[in-house]
Amino acid sequence: MEQGYDNGLLEFERDLYATCIISGVDHPKLQTWKSIIEKREAKTTRGRIVFTPPAPSAPTNNITRNAPCPSGSGKKYKKCCGK
Repeated sequence: MEQGYDNGLLEFERDLYATCIISGVDHPKLQTWKSIIEKREAKTTRGRIVFTPPAPSAPTNNITRNAPCPSGSGKKYKKCCGK
């Protein structure tokens, strides 16, 4: 790694950084690896559309009249607890 390598094939920094973060190790080159990863990501996303999945929506507690009753009776909410 000291002499260099083709970073198109190998990305050791990402693996080393992730391993140190997960295991809680404070390695002296941690910030260096982070900056290398950020620079690579900036290069690869430049000029491209990057898909970011939507954030999951919070479940609502509103029960509609025709939904199954949460009591587990098997009836619709309007015929069971919605009276």
